[in-house]
This record gives sequence, C-alpha cells and structure tokens, in this order.
Amino acid sequence: MNQNFWLKTAVSLIILLLITACTVTEARPTIIPTVVTPTPQATAVPPTPEPTTATVIALATPTTPLAAPTAVPTRYIEPTPTPTPNYPMLPSENSLSFALQNQFGGMPRALLVDDSVAYLAVGPRLVAVDVTDPAAPQFLGQSPVVGDALFDIVQVGARVYGAAGRAGLVMFDVSDPTSIQLASGGPNYSGAKAPNATQIVSSNGRVFISNVDYTVVEGDLIWFDLAANGQPTFASSMPLDEANARFSATADLLFIPSKAGIQVVDPQNPTQPLSVIEAGQEVYQVFTAVHHNLPYLIYMDQQGTHFTIYDLADPTSPQIVPQNQPVSLNFLSELTSNDNILATSFTFGEFGYCSSQITIVDTTQPEAPQKTTEFDPQNCISEIAGSGELLYVAGISGLQIFSTSDPANLQLLGTYTNPFGLQTVDDILPGQPTSYVLTSEGRGSIIASLDMAQPTPTLLSQTEPFTGNQILQLLGTGQTIIAPVWNNSMLIFDTTNPANLSQLYAPQEEGEVLSQLHSTALVGSVLYMPMASQYVFSGNLGTFDLQDPSNPQLISSVNTGLQTLETIVVGDGYLYLLEGYEQLKLAIIDISQPLEPKLVSNITLPEDASRLAVVGSTLYAMCAGDRCQSLTVIDVADAERPSILNQWQLPFGVVDSVTIGQRLYTISSDNTVRALDVSQPEQPKVIGAIALPGSYGRLTADENTLYVSAGANGLYMLTTSP
Repeated sequence: MNQNFWLKTAVSLIILLLITACTVTEARPTIIPTVVTPTPQATAVPPTPEPTTATVIALATPTTPLAAPTAVPTRYIEPTPTPTPNYPMLPSENSLSFALQNQFGGMPRALLVDDSVAYLAVGPRLVAVDVTDPAAPQFLGQSPVVGDALFDIVQVGARVYGAAGRAGLVMFDVSDPTSIQLASGGPNYSGAKAPNATQIVSSNGRVFISNVDYTVVEGDLIWFDLAANGQPTFASSMPLDEANARFSATADLLFIPSKAGIQVVDPQNPTQPLSVIEAGQEVYQVFTAVHHNLPYLIYMDQQGTHFTIYDLADPTSPQIVPQNQPVSLNFLSELTSNDNILATSFTFGEFGYCSSQITIVDTTQPEAPQKTTEFDPQNCISEIAGSGELLYVAGISGLQIFSTSDPANLQLLGTYTNPFGLQTVDDILPGQPTSYVLTSEGRGSIIASLDMAQPTPTLLSQTEPFTGNQILQLLGTGQTIIAPVWNNSMLIFDTTNPANLSQLYAPQEEGEVLSQLHSTALVGSVLYMPMASQYVFSGNLGTFDLQDPSNPQLISSVNTGLQTLETIVVGDGYLYLLEGYEQLKLAIIDISQPLEPKLVSNITLPEDASRLAVVGSTLYAMCAGDRCQSLTVIDVADAERPSILNQWQLPFGVVDSVTIGQRLYTISSDNTVRALDVSQPEQPKVIGAIALPGSYGRLTADENTLYVSAGANGLYMLTTSP
C-alpha cells in the first residue's frame, strides 16, 4: 500500500477519535500532516528607479457634529443551518456586553420631501434636512439607530414609515424634525418567513411593504392598517410573482407587477385585482407618477422599458391615452414628478466607480409629454423626488437640489452631505488624535483624515479620488499610510500633516505585484505582498523595504508552496498564509529576519477556511457561512510540526476578525460582531454578541475600541464590558 493510503487512513482515524471523545478535554493534540520544505535562498532584486512624486489634495471644511446616537434596537437574526461536520458546538455564554458608542456617516438610500423638509434614509437612521433655502440645505436632526439599514421610506401625516430590512416595518414620529423619535422599532409582523423589508408605499389608509426571502428567492406583499395615532397593525399578506418585484401606488390604487401584466388593485382588497393591464409577458417593475390627475405608468419587462399614460377614471377598465410622439426611455431605477416634469434615473456601479443618468420629460402639456434632456448628476443615485419646481437627488455623494423651471436645462442650486463629511466607510486606520478612513463616492477611492479628539470626529482633509484600481485597505507605520491597490502594488502617503496628506509613491504601471483584500502584511517598515505572473499568483511572497517610503524596494521573494492566496496574518515572528478556496493548505513563514523570510512548513487543514487569527502560539482557522461553519484551533508553538488542539462547529460564518489580548472578535455577513474568549486555546467560547444594522463590514481594533467599517451604513464604534 502506498504512502497516500496510510496518510488518508491516519487522518480518518484522527477525525474519528475527535468525534468519539467523551469530552473535549480528552482529545489529544493531533499532528497535522506536514511537508517541511527546504528553505529557498532569498532572491535579490535590483533596486527600482525612484518614481515621480505626485500630490493631489482637496481640503474639506469642518462640519457640524452629529447628535449622539442611542442603543441599537433588537432585530431579527436569521437562523443558521446546522453545519455538516460532526464537531461539538462552540460553547456560548453572555458574560460580556457590547455598547454602540456611536455611528457616523452612511449613504442616503431613500428620500421624500415634505414642504420645506427633506427626509433621507441614511444608513440605519432617518435624517431631516431643512430645504427652505435650496441653495443652502441645513441639517435639522436625526433619529436613533434602527435595527437594520433603511431601504425605503414613506410619509403619512406626522409619521414616517420605513422598510428596514431585517428590522421589518419601523415608524418615526416627525412632528418635530429637529428631534425625530423612533415610535416603533419593528418588525410589526411575523410569519413563516423572516422579516426583510425592502420597499414601502402608502395608499388609501394602509401601508404596504415588500418582504423578500433571498434564501429561497421568494417575495411577499404585506399590508398594515393605520390607527388614528399612526400605529400600524398587521392586516394580511400575499405572495408576489417575482421576489424582487417593484410595485407602485397612487393615493387610491396599487399597481403590482405579475406574470400576466400589471394588476390594478384596490388597497382595501389587494388579493382581488380590479383589472389587469396586459403586457404580453411578465412584468417585474412598475413605476407610477400622477401629474394633473393623469397617471403615468412606466413598466419594465424582458423587452425593455415602456412609457404609457392611462385614464383610470374607471380602474376596472383602464384606457390607454395615445401619444403622438411616444417617449422612449432606457432602463430606469427611479421615477418622480413635480409641477412641470417627470424625471427618471438609472445607475450602474462596481469596484468603487459609478455611472448615473437622469432623463427629464417635459409634462407642461400632460397628454403630450416630451423628453427634453439627459444628464449625469455626478452622483451615484439611490432615489429622486420632485416638489414644486425642484428635483431632489439622493445618492452616494449626498443630496443635490436642481431647479426644473427650464426642463431642457436643469440648474444645480445646492448640495448637502451629512455632518460627518463622508457617506461611505470601507476601512479605518484608527489612531489618536487622528484616524484615517477609506471611502468612495463612485468616482474612485478616497483617503480622508479625521480628528478623533472629540466625541464626534471632524474631517480634516481628503485626497482626490484615485482613479486607478480600487484601494483595498489602509495600513500604517510611523507617519506613513500604505494603501494596497487591487492587482497593482500600493500607494504611500505622508501623514506628517494630517490636514494635508501628501502622496509619496504610486506605481508607474501595472506590474508583477498582486494585491488583494486580506493578502498584505505590514511588519514595521517591511511589507509582504503576493507576487504575480500575468495577474495570477506565482506562489512567491515579495518582501518590500519601506524605510524610504517614496521609493519602496523589493528586496527578496520566498516560495510559499501555495497555488493561490486567500489571507495573511502576522504572529510573533511568523507569517501564516492560507491558500484559496477549498485548497485547505497553510504556509508558515519565519520572519525573525524580516528582510529574509524563510518557509518553515506547508500543512494541510482538515477543513476549509478563509480567515485566520493568531493569539500567541495558537492559530484559529475560520470561514464564511457560504463555505463552511467551523473553527479549527491549531497549536503552532512548533512551527515545523503544528498540531490540532480542537475543532468546533460555529453557528455563524466569519468574514473578518481581529484580536485584542485574549479575545478574538469576529464579524459575520449579517454584521453581527461576536467576542470569543480564547484564554484557554483548547476551550474557546463565545462570551457576547451585538447585531449591527446593515450587512458585511470590516473589523478593526484600537486598544479597547472596535470599529466596523460598514460601507453604505457608515462607521460604527463599539466598546465592551467588562
């Protein structure tokens, strides 16, 4: 029998022993199959020529502080399927408490205008803005943080209702816009499907929400009766033909997309359509706007976008109003109207970049609309709203207000960004008194400096957008920021003057350095990055000397023995490198001589992993929920012969992690942060958790403060006790 047979047999017996052990403490450490690789000699690399220095800076004016937030309300946390490996479940207790110290920033996802006040759904808050003077919008107030991100809002009297994802239906009292109160934190309904509210409208004394279950790709229409005080009461629900179907409403009618066309529905009897506007095929989005009592109906099907006008005086028999010159529209994501126009918007974005288009239709003659202009507002649009002769545009760059008095030539009157000065936060390099954040406004990656001396950070400066490949994260050493760039080396900035960041280094062109998220390690003034050949990991890890940050030098490279690279973590004198998806391979590299790294061993893990954390001489291998849900604890005191201490089932996936002392903090894809006590490496346990609004965030720590960079939901600051 060959060696592979005995190796597989040995591994099987090891796993069997782990499964059948009476208690966890009875399981003996298990040697992981190890291949000790002869250490290759470091390969010298000639010095690179000194690059040209470029400096591009845009200073920002300090802004008004945010109001203090309150605790995060409880929201539904989706149950996790039972993992398949027959490992014991990781123990859990509630001996530690998290506190949300504050939340800053966030991108406005939804917008409505009530006379002189605009309401924005910004991340997990409702924000009120005074638009009495459109040229100078002013912050009025904001709500407490709700249980999840606000995806859509609608107003009925002095109440604003929100579709708040896993928090369901929430309600705000806006009788005083300077002091918005959370009247109901949701979800206000229950059933077989978990709350996940994505859209909301009001019609004829009811509110309707779209509730989507993405695990089975199904959607429901749920409706509520409103009491005299505005309190919603669950009435009933029905399935939607399309999970992501977008419905619409006027004051007394609902329009629901279906496989047969567009259902015209009485809000008091939603299950029995009054009529169906046939489209010839399945409709999946419907937009409506009423102008001079004439309903405009725009719908999307597989053939494209259709602009129609209907006479709905008798909703049981809709009559199309002919157009002499039919309006032709491209794809759209939003529709609104004001006194003299219809406006549609469409946005496409990826990798930190965004393209938006607004189309204006002149409705001065309501039955003869004419498309007058199309333009890019330089804002990654989330929603538009019309009022009077004004058009309000909300997006990743904040709020813009346009005059539509001339439908062929809109004029930008004023803009508003939140008091934090930033909309999105993708990463933070915390420090005192200055921290640095990575953000994007759809035009490229931006690095901003913040004064953290006060409870509310103040924006000091920010760089011009980097329009090359996306910046992935921020690393710091001394008075220097290193910003790895996807597939293209790094940028380096001087932070001697935080109010005037200066760029020291930028790659001249795409070269042989392959940078990706979690794959770069900084130890003092030495940077370790994966090397590439035609954008594919070569198996080598490059060693860069940053003592002269304006001229980083590739000193050597070491063969890792890996085919792909998922993540790198730094331990005491070692680097731990994890191979990519389902490869199960780990490399341990000795960096006791930082410029001369040496491969110690390659080992094979018994379970898939995508994240690593190290505390002392113990390594923790974890992975996201879509790949596996397990925790493998490895003793790496002997780097040449590491051994398994234990393996556990995790009732959650891990997308990022950080360590502080003897605690391991993880964050899962639903933005739940958990604390694990790892003071006894063979017996880790969960000791506390907090569910934050929104989805996946980056986790960073500074002393006893945790930071969650939550993208469109802004920045969260957490502390723990005891």
